[in-house]
Amino acid sequence: MRKLLTSTTKKIAPLAAVLLVFISLFVPSSGNSLHAQFTKLYDFNSGNGERPWGSLIHSGASVYGMTFIGGTKNDGIVFSMDTSGGAYKVLLNFDSTNGMNPYGNLVLAGKSLYGMTFNGGTGNFGVIFKIDTDGSAYKKLLDFSNANGEYPFGSLIVSGGALFGMTQQGGANGVGVIFRIDTNGSGYKKILDFNLPSSGGYPRGDLMLTGQMLFGMTNMGGANSAGEIFRIDSNGTGFKDIYDFSMSSGKWPYGSLTLSSNMLYGMTQYGGANNDGVIFKLDTNGSSYTKLLDFNGTNGMNPYENLTLVGGTLYGMASGGGANSEGLTFKIDTNGSGFKDLIDFNGTNGSYPNGSLTLIGGALYGMTAGGGVYTWGIIFKLDTNMLPLSAPALTGMDENCTLYPNPNKGSFNIYSAKPQVNSILEVYNMQGEKIITQTYSGTVIQVSMGCDAEGLYLYRIIAQNGTISGNGKFVISR
Repeated sequence: MRKLLTSTTKKIAPLAAVLLVFISLFVPSSGNSLHAQFTKLYDFNSGNGERPWGSLIHSGASVYGMTFIGGTKNDGIVFSMDTSGGAYKVLLNFDSTNGMNPYGNLVLAGKSLYGMTFNGGTGNFGVIFKIDTDGSAYKKLLDFSNANGEYPFGSLIVSGGALFGMTQQGGANGVGVIFRIDTNGSGYKKILDFNLPSSGGYPRGDLMLTGQMLFGMTNMGGANSAGEIFRIDSNGTGFKDIYDFSMSSGKWPYGSLTLSSNMLYGMTQYGGANNDGVIFKLDTNGSSYTKLLDFNGTNGMNPYENLTLVGGTLYGMASGGGANSEGLTFKIDTNGSGFKDLIDFNGTNGSYPNGSLTLIGGALYGMTAGGGVYTWGIIFKLDTNMLPLSAPALTGMDENCTLYPNPNKGSFNIYSAKPQVNSILEVYNMQGEKIITQTYSGTVIQVSMGCDAEGLYLYRIIAQNGTISGNGKFVISR
């Protein structure tokens, strides 16, 4: 096999532009106070959507999201906007038949956005849909029903040609299911029917995939009826309850898990010392559960969604509490130290955030479900000045990784001399935006980047123990 690209950095180190993109990847957070610059980018209104519940995703210079209500039928919308706050566009108005009231986020695969709605469709139990990023080619992939699941609250994840997700209710026991479906809408399969109390029930977050293992949380069930953390093979075998929540450790999680090395990080909506929720971490095998923070109202309360990891720092939002009791954004180090309230929402700048923060370049983007000019919520940008002034040269192990073909048209393979086990591939553009996160095992990973623009891209491979096992650059040229 002809070697077209290795992870050597002999020619990369002098390139200042390349170094800046990798600063946040290789330099851990110092824990110093941040100077957060808040910018309101958009005020939702009735015609252009109201009450965004989920989070934003991004591709290139655009972000995409959904609102729970609003639009022409008041059933919610799908929208796009550029990262500067301009070019806002309603891509789809939900109308009950094609879905209504989405809670979760969109997921991007190629040029298509995939998502779910909580209601609507044939039986009003919600739908799975796809739509192109320009708003064309809407297709309903599935109508949920009592048997195959009802009322999906979270979001989909994509792996290869398959989508994985959960429903809050329905299935054999009426308390939700885990499912998979091909991206073309075929091959729907329930891989688990939740069952109280043993396997939990009423999940309200997303799944997280590492290797062939899915991790998630249920809002109810478990030994203490306070919810649980579970894992299951993506083929539906090997289900295991790895942690049971309790009043003291946190209860009733709404969000999803964030993985770093072999540690899972997350939040619960209630429980803990003040019954206002907690931030926690635990090992992927279920051991070493540690409470990192008890919310207490002043530092936030009742968080819904997920944490965003940047270096050694977790960023998140609480839907309530703070100086004005309307929620806040925060940061905390992964060891539980360095908590800082970054922005207190006050109505004018938004209120009651229910989603997660999305890292784009050196800034965090998010939405609130209330506040703003019309009180229907906002989109905002939080520039935390996370990038330090200097960074070390990139380091890689020569001969470890080969990317081919290079240049390519957006589809390529990466060969690793040493077999990977649950490693994570990350691809970044030159603005520092993460384009791809993909977990894999073995010596070869196949990647398709769809419609991303021509230009230079950077990649790194993170081993299961958190070390960088390879990195490099490639060019898309069509």
